[in-house]
Amino acid sequence: MKSTDITLIGSGTAATVTLIQLFQKLKNDPEKQPKPRILVIEKSEELWTGVPYGYRSSINSLIITSVHDFINEEEKPEFYSWFQGDLADWVPFYKKNGGEVAERWLQANLNWIETSQWEKIYIPRSIYGRYLKHKVNKLLEEGKKLNLADFSTIKAEVTDIKPLEDGNYEITVESQEGILSKLVTKKVVVATGSAPVRKICSLEDGPVLYINDIYEPSIDKNLETIRKTLNNTSVDKDRNILFIGSNASVIEMIYLMEGDSTLSRLINNITLVSPSGALPHPTAEETLSEHPLPNLDKLSTAGSYDIDSLVDAATEEIRLAMVGGAHMDYVATIIGTTLKMLESLSEDDQRAFIAIHAIRLRNQFRRAGSEYIRAVRIMENLNKLKILKGKFQKMVPSEHGVSLQYEAADSGSAITHPLAFPVVINCTGSDDLNISASRLLYNLINNKICRMNLSRKGIEVNEHFEAAPHLYIFGPLLGGNKNKLIHFWQLENAARLTGLSPHLADELLAN
Repeated sequence: MKSTDITLIGSGTAATVTLIQLFQKLKNDPEKQPKPRILVIEKSEELWTGVPYGYRSSINSLIITSVHDFINEEEKPEFYSWFQGDLADWVPFYKKNGGEVAERWLQANLNWIETSQWEKIYIPRSIYGRYLKHKVNKLLEEGKKLNLADFSTIKAEVTDIKPLEDGNYEITVESQEGILSKLVTKKVVVATGSAPVRKICSLEDGPVLYINDIYEPSIDKNLETIRKTLNNTSVDKDRNILFIGSNASVIEMIYLMEGDSTLSRLINNITLVSPSGALPHPTAEETLSEHPLPNLDKLSTAGSYDIDSLVDAATEEIRLAMVGGAHMDYVATIIGTTLKMLESLSEDDQRAFIAIHAIRLRNQFRRAGSEYIRAVRIMENLNKLKILKGKFQKMVPSEHGVSLQYEAADSGSAITHPLAFPVVINCTGSDDLNISASRLLYNLINNKICRMNLSRKGIEVNEHFEAAPHLYIFGPLLGGNKNKLIHFWQLENAARLTGLSPHLADELLAN
């Protein structure tokens, strides 16, 4: 049975930045003995990118914040230097593979890149994937030459982790052929990315194209299937697409659809239904000179408040900060003040804020760059986009697809939408981890190896990233934790993961 010292499950951003730190620290201590045995287990075809930055995303998918905000502060000089040096190779590649969307993006952004105006640029996420691959492969090659570690990878899916009496862990892996095998490790890092998307309806076997996760098998393949489905829909007025939910993938898909002239012409209507009835705000370009906080100031002056009144006051302040676009400097003041006022409440209230209430606030200040917003505005002006505020109830079979039945937010009444939809796309969130479609996460929770935190979307850890002794969690599954080191409501942020990765590497190399 194979035995290792450190096993990382997943090879996305979280695992990659951790691996980078491990090898950088080993380079700084080349005499470290014994040499650690490091294993990475990844079920997909691609290493070192994960879903957002690899082939399952479109080459045209953009980061949500500008490069200036996206890249970790300490990493910016290295990334900027690498990116500008890579342009000679990347630009021709992007032109060849990105189509109309790439041509438009390059025309709008190439001059800003060449003049280092990073605060204006929302780069294709695939660029960051190229950067991660370049950086980690360089370190792995150096590590091999210097004999810093015994490093290997396995292409398989981890289905279970069990503690052994000697303090090690037994990991069960399943190959693509369905063959099960086991290995033993001293330390294991669960860095599998976000939990799988919840399945909201069963339409796969019917005449309707139902996409439960836009990244499976990939955005590009799903867009091609959508194009074929609409092309095979004989009546123009029935060429409609329904999005259920309004997470970040919706505006990404609208951007890609609008930028593809062939697909855009086929679309009669895109309808979106979600409880918020809203897409992300445009990011405001101006910096406000004042950040008034009338509701929080009133609460602070009164001197007596609870978690609910604090969240309500912060909610009102964020509404002010969203007027005319997402003023993120204003939002930062609001969140900073709210966290300061939170310190006077109980530890339970502070945990509840990070795990539950902060998500409500975050949903208010979701934002996107000008390219994404521009695509939405174009589709709205063409009367091809309609946003409904309500709760999805069910699909109703119709002659040319399905009809939508939803509960209207304003009246609470059940409404059946008049259009037929041959394409339905799920853009909601993940299930609670105890009912997750991930066999690994399901087993970790239900076998009581790990515990969900209050968010029920993340795993509870201590300040050493441990969900159990020597079983570490890294990446989005850390979201909703509050301890001395980790206090984030979401950790899908590359800069935050990069900032935390040295701490995790120290834990893994200890002893």
